[in-house]
Amino acid sequence: GVSFDQLHIDLLYPLRRLGLTGGLKRIETELGLSRSDETTGLSGFDAVRLWYQYKRGSQAALDTLLRYNIEDIQNLETIIEMLYPSLMENAYQ
Repeated sequence: GVSFDQLHIDLLYPLRRLGLTGGLKRIETELGLSRSDETTGLSGFDAVRLWYQYKRGSQAALDTLLRYNIEDIQNLETIIEMLYPSLMENAYQ
C-alpha cells in the first residue's frame, strides 16, 4: 500500500453541497476556469491512454500527462480558493 500522511480533502462532497456536481472538468467549466491548449478536451480516459503511450516509449505522452495533472492540481487549488467562503457559510446552516 501507499502511505499518504499529508492532510487532504476530497472536494466532491463539499462542492456537491454547493450544487456543483459532475467531474472536475465539468465543474471547471461551470466556474469559468480554463486549461491550456495542450490539455483542453482531455479526460481521465485520455490520461490513462497517455500513460500507456508513455509506457510504450512516448516521452511526448508523458509530458502531456504531466501537464494535464499539473493543471488538475492548479485548478483544484483555484476552486477551493474561490469557494471557501461559501463552504464556510454553508457549514453552519
